[in-house]
Amino acid sequence: MTAPRTVFEKVWDAHLVRPATADSPAPNAEVTIDLEARTVRLSDGTTASFPLEPFARYCLLEGIDELSFLLSQDTSITSHEARAFG
Repeated sequence: MTAPRTVFEKVWDAHLVRPATADSPAPNAEVTIDLEARTVRLSDGTTASFPLEPFARYCLLEGIDELSFLLSQDTSITSHEARAFG
């Protein structure tokens, strides 16, 4: 019995390794990535979930990087420093 194939393996086989034929998807087939739900859906309906660190997910959804996040916390950081260091 063969192990279940991962979405990565299906995408690799269908879109990157072989040229398109009548029975396989075209190389420009649609792939939908849903960051909120942490899922990937291929045009054939195959779906799979993927792990994503909560902070990385937050930054991707907000369209910010780590530095932008820290800069947005300036008021909280300044307040904490004032309390902690006088």
